[in-house]
Amino acid sequence: MVSESNPIKWSRFSLSYFTGRVNGENGNMQVVKVLNNSLILAVNENGEEVILMGKGIGYKKYIF
Repeated sequence: MVSESNPIKWSRFSLSYFTGRVNGENGNMQVVKVLNNSLILAVNENGEEVILMGKGIGYKKYIF
């Protein structure tokens, strides 16, 4: 939940098409589910769920 004590944090990331991992400024993330072609649900190294947004980031992506 977003609040004053827990603001939204933006960072850059890149998606690995073959491993289902996301490499970003805040570490590596494991893709859990592709929500649509612009949203991905992932888990970061601390075990926190994050939603990644980006133009076409989930297009033709599959979770192995």
